[in-house]
Amino acid sequence: MNPAEEDQYRVLVVDDDDDLRELMVTLIDTSSRLDANATAVSSGEEALKLLGENGFHLVLADHRMEGISGVELLTRIKEEYPEVVRILITGYSDLKTAKEAINKASVHHYLEKPCSNEEIVSTIYMELNRLKEMRATDVVKVERMAEAVDMLENFKKDISGITRYHAGIVSLSPDSREGRHNLVFEFDSPSEFNKFSFELRDNEELRNNYGPRIEDVQIFDNRYLVTVSLKS
Repeated sequence: MNPAEEDQYRVLVVDDDDDLRELMVTLIDTSSRLDANATAVSSGEEALKLLGENGFHLVLADHRMEGISGVELLTRIKEEYPEVVRILITGYSDLKTAKEAINKASVHHYLEKPCSNEEIVSTIYMELNRLKEMRATDVVKVERMAEAVDMLENFKKDISGITRYHAGIVSLSPDSREGRHNLVFEFDSPSEFNKFSFELRDNEELRNNYGPRIEDVQIFDNRYLVTVSLKS
């Protein structure tokens, strides 16, 4: 589901506390900052069933629930619906839970109770905006570092050809202050991204001819989106 095609973002709240669940829904539905509507369920089992029937952009789950825990739920969502944003809330200062949330469920954000209404709204706002930006950004998807390096080496030779065959290149207009062009690459493998970074650092010809510089790195569901700028 593409947020650009939706009138509103759809948020799924999962909490077995009736009062907190109702509060979360009201908070999301009435916030002037969030163009979103919320649906709430009381268990991970219900959440998985609803996710199979309806599309959601973001899931906000409490960790301590009967049956499927929040970490277990978000881990399942990561595996079955990887593009859904995952936020975990827990009332326990538990390092083990935090590690599981990060390592197993790859949560996008981790909130610890008690958290304020403003913190909840701000976190959802930030994550939905990030989701929108990530999905709206066209990138050059490369499987091997050598592909990205080859494109950099040919960048000045035929910019029109590169854009014709690789529509993912964005921000081709140079920065007026520095005279640089930007390219955005997507790597699925952290090892390929690391090799690419070292190649930019160590390749003398690239450095002398193009002055490549990594401007930004974003990690989204194990995708590494890397913005590289080159001298015009």
